[in-house]
Amino acid sequence: KLSVPFIPDKKYTNFLKIQNQNIESIYFSLHSGPVLDSRMRFSQVDLTELSMGLQQLESIKKYCLLNSRFIHPDLYQDTQFLNQILDKLEFLVSHSDIDGIIFSDAYFLNAMSATKRDIISCLEAVPGINCMIDSSQKAFSFFDMIEQTGFKLPGKIVLDRSLNRNISQLK
Repeated sequence: KLSVPFIPDKKYTNFLKIQNQNIESIYFSLHSGPVLDSRMRFSQVDLTELSMGLQQLESIKKYCLLNSRFIHPDLYQDTQFLNQILDKLEFLVSHSDIDGIIFSDAYFLNAMSATKRDIISCLEAVPGINCMIDSSQKAFSFFDMIEQTGFKLPGKIVLDRSLNRNISQLK
C-alpha cells in the first residue's frame, strides 16, 4: 500500500476515496510558517476545509507533517508557537481523527512534549525518512526517545533506503 500526500481539494479527495484499498496513509502540512515540508507549501491551510477533507477518508491513516529539519532554536521554548501547533493538532484529532505526526527534529518533539498537553498521548510520532533509520540500534533509540516524550510509538516506520542495498543488514 502507498503513503500519499493530501491536499484539501474535493476532486482529489474523491479520487483518494476511490483508491482507498491501495492507500495505507496520507500526510499533509499545516502551513508554510516556521514548520516547513519542502515538498508541500501552502500560504495558509484552512483547518476547517482540511478537516472536512480528512473526515471523508475514514479507513486511511492520517499524519501531519512536522518534519522540518530546521526550526529556529527560539521556537523550542516559545509557548505561543508550540500551543498554536498543538491547538491545530487537537482540532484535527477531535474533528478528523488524525493518527499522528511525522517528525524529523527530536528537539521539536521534546519541546511539544514539554507543554504537557493531553493531545500528545493521542498522537503517534513517526520518524520521517530524513531520520535515516539504517540500523536496529537507531530504530530502538528513536523508539526510546518517542516513548519518553509521551507520544504513541509509531505503528510502522520507514527504514532508510540504503538498507535495500545490503540484504543481510536488512534481514
